[in-house]
Amino acid sequence: MSNHNIAIEGNSEVIQRFILKHEFQSYYKQFDAQAVSHDAAPIPTRTPIWLVIAINEFLDKLNLPEFIDRYKENNPDEIDVNVFLKYLLTTDTFVTFTGYQLEQYLSGDNHHDVWPNCVFDKTTKLLFPSQYGNHRSTIETIFVTTPRVMRADNEEQTIQNQNDFIMNQLILIGNKGTTDYYQAKYEVRPKELTVSQEPLDITAMILERFATFDHALNTPDNGIRYISYCFQSEHDVIAETNQTDIAPIVKRFAQLGFLDEFEAVAASSGLDAVDLISSARLFWPDADYHNYELTLLTITTDNFTEYPLCF
Repeated sequence: MSNHNIAIEGNSEVIQRFILKHEFQSYYKQFDAQAVSHDAAPIPTRTPIWLVIAINEFLDKLNLPEFIDRYKENNPDEIDVNVFLKYLLTTDTFVTFTGYQLEQYLSGDNHHDVWPNCVFDKTTKLLFPSQYGNHRSTIETIFVTTPRVMRADNEEQTIQNQNDFIMNQLILIGNKGTTDYYQAKYEVRPKELTVSQEPLDITAMILERFATFDHALNTPDNGIRYISYCFQSEHDVIAETNQTDIAPIVKRFAQLGFLDEFEAVAASSGLDAVDLISSARLFWPDADYHNYELTLLTITTDNFTEYPLCF
């Protein structure tokens, strides 16, 4: 059998973009904590969905040749895709793009992957945290810490300008009382500001995600798996959560007649239980109890049941 080389021609930009997207989507699993976290290097926080959407959209739409030329000005050597991806996602261009994506997300009443109480400024595309039921101090922070022209010749008009800004340029999220509560009763001035809130730092969040996921991806998996299950019958419930001792669990599944189900989930989760399962089939070829139903079986690489946001 002879070997032949086949020349394949393709659009270099299309190939470069594919490689970048593959790095984010396949290697970093789109910053999906559940897909990468494991016992030896757990990732206890989740990435907001709007950030994942923004990254994918940005990689689809960015002017790649322009960014490559700009990058090569200071990095003339061959481009490493991982380093270049990190460069792209920490540029001001990406931060600006993400601000617009976040505005679209929040404008659609999607308020799940942000702080429970916060304010988004449409003019600067910045998200500010708030205290529960106290958006007013955040609004005052926005007035005095971000540049805008609202001051009029008299205080009454200035107050009206501020009210118009609140109604039209801010998105208030969380427990915010009534609209009337946020109507300015006086002109906000810097000296009256008592609480200052820092806006969400997109670049810092990206750097944290890369550092956290790099650590998990470069740390060998120790093979520990956490098993949760539940059997139910008409009069009984057998359940355990986050168990790591496999042998008694395999025995229980064999005795109750659900060893095939356990084997399938174990294989998909990377749990090494082949020998235990084979032995269980010899010792318990027939189920001892037939009146149980398997209502839950999960095998995970970490023991987190909830993943709070990464900011």
